[in-house]
Amino acid sequence: MKKKLLVTCILAMTVAAAACGKKDDTAETEAFVESTVEETEAEAEEESEAESKEAGEAQAEASDDEEYIEDEGYYEGTVTSVNGKQITLQGPDGSSFVFDITNAELDPDYDVLPGALVDVSYDGAKADVTPVTEVSVVMSLEQQADSLGKDPVLVGTITDMTPSEITVTDPNGKAHELSSVMAYVVAGSGEELNVGTEVDVTYVGTIDEEEPDAEDEEAMGAPIAIKIVTAAARGSEEASQNIIVGSVNYVDTETNTFMIDGDSMSFEFACSPEIAGSISEGNTVKVVYDGCLYQRGVTAVSVTPVSIVGTGR
Repeated sequence: MKKKLLVTCILAMTVAAAACGKKDDTAETEAFVESTVEETEAEAEEESEAESKEAGEAQAEASDDEEYIEDEGYYEGTVTSVNGKQITLQGPDGSSFVFDITNAELDPDYDVLPGALVDVSYDGAKADVTPVTEVSVVMSLEQQADSLGKDPVLVGTITDMTPSEITVTDPNGKAHELSSVMAYVVAGSGEELNVGTEVDVTYVGTIDEEEPDAEDEEAMGAPIAIKIVTAAARGSEEASQNIIVGSVNYVDTETNTFMIDGDSMSFEFACSPEIAGSISEGNTVKVVYDGCLYQRGVTAVSVTPVSIVGTGR
């Protein structure tokens, strides 16, 4: 459209010039006009061809992108269950999908455990059970829990236990030893912990590192179970609460804080004046708290005396 207007303007200017000039040469004028029109039309044709080429390239690129997206997919979500060679991931919108990891390349650094945030790659589109080619751990069980302001929970089955330790084997078949001397047990009516019991273990410390030497256990953060919930007790009020038990080390009624001692670890809590005034040093107590034990500002919601602590009851 712009080129046509330009040609029109040129013709108008030429005609006007021819009308005003006394010695204009008509043949030269016509030749000039014809040459200008041809050049303008040629430029317009070249511009049109360039635009068509760019549009074609853009369309081809978009088509390639669509084919790429269709041929290879990605999904990121939190592991909610691991069952043999299948994992269930829950996305940020609450939707869940099951993926088959039988032939997948797994993350070499972290285990795929319930509670971890992972990214899976697969070919084609998602199905009822989608086979994946690769599983990458975005945040481990412990990292994800910390980012959410929660204590980590290890899901597994008790495969060995003593009065002071339990061994929990995770869904991948890897065994983890945890101190259990300060663990608070939440079980079903009449239920006791035994080898073979499926449990959710809230703990402090880490299960991600290699087994530490005995003299380095405290420095390495050897895992300590603080709450053990059996499968039968899932969904109960206590199962949903943050609970830890220990002996009161000190109480400060001026700052309304107190500290409890556990297995080689101590934990400080802020509390109400009523709670601070109701406990004394040396009391063994059950603390229901808000927050994460590794983060500052952990507040005790309630404190009650207890007499039975740990799995060696």
